[in-house]
Amino acid sequence: MEKMLGRHGAEEAFKEDPSQHVILTETTQRLYQALRQLPEAWQEIVRLRIEENLTFQQIATQLNVPLGTALTRMRRALERLKSELDSDEDDNTEPTQE
Repeated sequence: MEKMLGRHGAEEAFKEDPSQHVILTETTQRLYQALRQLPEAWQEIVRLRIEENLTFQQIATQLNVPLGTALTRMRRALERLKSELDSDEDDNTEPTQE
């Protein structure tokens, strides 16, 4: 995960706005928590893709599953993660008073 953040210029954002580091830390914690809630097979796909930077074909070969299965698991994992993070964000949003 840290490699991915480095590739996307997180360090530069921290220099410009130190509060970004806090936001990133909280988001990363929520992401890891959501990842742990995924089915084991989905977690493995995400880990191999993000942490080991394997292609989906390499992942499918390593896990001995069809390419389409690897792709579907990743898509479903990302959909679930997005839903979980969006839900957490909605829960943390306080209504504005007018």
